[in-house]
Amino acid sequence: MNRFSGSRITQQMYTRERRGVYRATEGFDTIAKSESLDNNFVKKMLHPFCLYDAPAELTARGEKNEDMYPPALHLFHTEANETVIGQSRYLAADFTGQRSAFFAHNFIVPPIRSEEIVEHYGDWLHADFAGTYEGEPGGTLPELEDIPVAPRERRPEPLAVLRSLGFGEEPFKALLQAVMLSVAGKKKYTLPWTCRSPSCRAAQPN
Repeated sequence: MNRFSGSRITQQMYTRERRGVYRATEGFDTIAKSESLDNNFVKKMLHPFCLYDAPAELTARGEKNEDMYPPALHLFHTEANETVIGQSRYLAADFTGQRSAFFAHNFIVPPIRSEEIVEHYGDWLHADFAGTYEGEPGGTLPELEDIPVAPRERRPEPLAVLRSLGFGEEPFKALLQAVMLSVAGKKKYTLPWTCRSPSCRAAQPN
């Protein structure tokens, strides 16, 4: 049986609900998945990675603020060369409101696209995982063209960062070259410039 439709990315979500895809009673289970995702694959390959080990310091003091609990990211390759990237998040309360739980969301990349982790690792590190599922338990999730990416703040221009530190482009290149030569030859090098940054001046001896 084919686990995937073509080259699209499939999804699976797992948490504690009143019922799931594979169980009719309340408890932890897959609550939604892409239709083409094979049931045996979900139960044998994905379920063991659907977990959340909360930091002992937070649980010991009974912390209820979900934002204090870091999300857990996992990425692995299966024997058949699928790539799974997923995230588990702590939930202060399940659907009953009486006990804590967690919510896991996995993206499954088919073997034909396994090289994308090398080409687009930056996007994968900022994958936009869901934190909840709004549909009915046992629902169907769409297959995706690409892994969604969370919005990121625009990174400052490298030259602007250098200028804020009191560096120009050429002095920075000279510094980098001196560091590399020093490491390679185990020697000390004197740079032909003076750093004018306040942080540099503060570090200079009187």
